[in-house]
Amino acid sequence: MTNQIQPVAADVTPTFTEFLASPEEKALETKVYENLPTGELQQLIKSAQAGNQQALDKLCEQFKPLVEATARSESCYSVLKEDGLSIAWIVFIDLILTTKKKVTVRFPGYIKKALYTRLINELLKTVKSINSISLSLAIRIVDPTLL
Repeated sequence: MTNQIQPVAADVTPTFTEFLASPEEKALETKVYENLPTGELQQLIKSAQAGNQQALDKLCEQFKPLVEATARSESCYSVLKEDGLSIAWIVFIDLILTTKKKVTVRFPGYIKKALYTRLINELLKTVKSINSISLSLAIRIVDPTLL
């Protein structure tokens, strides 16, 4: 029997795919399925798209754990803070009101992936903005005549 050295991961931050496939996230998706059968989900989405506020409220209530968990993932929350939660709700409502996707048992996964993608895009915009502000500030400190 040989002793093999196991590599140690330098970065323990989950990748996008690992985040979407984590047991906790899958449990949140499953909870949406259990509480809201596909047929009822389809009907609520159609009603919300037709302007029914109660249907939209019920969808928000059912998807709340999924939306909040996605917005509060470590990779997003560390930069976006509570803005990430606001962005996630705006994206969720936009997805519900504009989706033409057929609702299947995979719909909560589609919502989660879309939320995470939009949050990462916002995160990149924020980081880029912070970097440009930092660069501008550094230039002002070093040589204000350059601006």
